[in-house]
Amino acid sequence: MGEIRETARGLGLSRGKTFLLTLGESKYALFSTYLLGFGRAMAEVGAVSMVGGAIAYKTNVMTTAIMQYTNIGDFSFALALGVLLLLLSLLVNVLAQLLQRSVVA
Repeated sequence: MGEIRETARGLGLSRGKTFLLTLGESKYALFSTYLLGFGRAMAEVGAVSMVGGAIAYKTNVMTTAIMQYTNIGDFSFALALGVLLLLLSLLVNVLAQLLQRSVVA
């Protein structure tokens, strides 16, 4: 990014326009970082359980909520949560694929 900043400043752009130019060039990297972080957060169960204490029906992540509702016999709600988790994962993957295509193209 230093090259972009130096080129913009060399062309006489103001600091604000240089910042906006650099931000525009960074959008794919920032978005992919967001997607990676979101994917990691969706998959994380252990750390949340340790920090939150895994108090039943108080501190839940979707995966433990699915397990709890399955254990009490509420299969329809557990299935709905599972489908929602699957759809969120698919959405993240589709966005990552679209991002990869736009960067490569």
